[in-house]
Amino acid sequence: MSFTGSVGDCWFLSALSVLAERKDLIKQIIEYQAHLEEKGAHAVNLCIDGVWQTVLVDNFLPQKKDAKGIEGFQLAYSRAANQQLWVALVEKAYAKVHGSYEAISGGYIEEGMFDLTGYPTESIVFDQKDFDSETFWARM
Repeated sequence: MSFTGSVGDCWFLSALSVLAERKDLIKQIIEYQAHLEEKGAHAVNLCIDGVWQTVLVDNFLPQKKDAKGIEGFQLAYSRAANQQLWVALVEKAYAKVHGSYEAISGGYIEEGMFDLTGYPTESIVFDQKDFDSETFWARM
């Protein structure tokens, strides 16, 4: 699954791409609640600063004019294949928690993974001079 975006949150969309392989984790994040969705709202669960929060977002998503000059609009920020909206809804909830879309421009995938799963993460640089593959595999 590929996602594209224009806000500078490719690090967050990369984390979402990893989670897209695990439907159980997506269901943990996007909580289906019929009574909310009937009213155009969605519940998104995020682990912000180590605390799970349910963030309510409406289904009004930012749009921009189609870049190809065709009349109509497309999503302004993240887009997923087959016009899936869950990615844009999670991104909107994440932007809401941080104050704006601009506030989530620039970050690290491990930060996104933690906020989406609540699990500790670690970044490993394989081409560092002191990288020890034996220690790495023992830790794994």
